[in-house]
Amino acid sequence: MRISLEIASLRRHLGALLGVGDRLVDLLVRYGHAAPMPRSLRRPVREVIIAA
Repeated sequence: MRISLEIASLRRHLGALLGVGDRLVDLLVRYGHAAPMPRSLRRPVREVIIAA
């Protein structure tokens, strides 16, 4: 569940924006995608795995 739906006052506010009356919104789904982001930096595997 999105954090915005875990807070009762925000659930009521979202319900009012969507025009659903006194009913509470249980699920918020976002469609689409954001602009590409730079890849996160990664360490080489040899620095992370310790041979036994």
